[in-house]
Amino acid sequence: MIYLQAPVDTLLARVRMRSVYFEQSMSDQYLARIADAYSRFFYQYDDAPLLIINSERLNFVDNRAHMKMLLARIAGMRAAANSSTSAGIGTMPVVHAPVTRAPHPRSLCSIVFGS
Repeated sequence: MIYLQAPVDTLLARVRMRSVYFEQSMSDQYLARIADAYSRFFYQYDDAPLLIINSERLNFVDNRAHMKMLLARIAGMRAAANSSTSAGIGTMPVVHAPVTRAPHPRSLCSIVFGS
């Protein structure tokens, strides 16, 4: 599971830039509630390996380097999952990028893409 997390201001800017008609009427408060609900959901999520990425400074649509970093991280997670399960260790660790709340309880390392 991949969760691309970003501050509400960033999400709003992206919604406005997409110019999808029915999205334009979303209020700041509504989007903040949705973002908070996703954060709460993924904070407790443990049904599958989880990659949380702070995507505030990333642009997967227009920047190929950002997409390549994401794909490399996904490939690394797959490799870790394969080596962990084949060695009888169990499930792979969560890779967690900083978010605006306490660290994920299953987080074993931290990643940040972009600068």
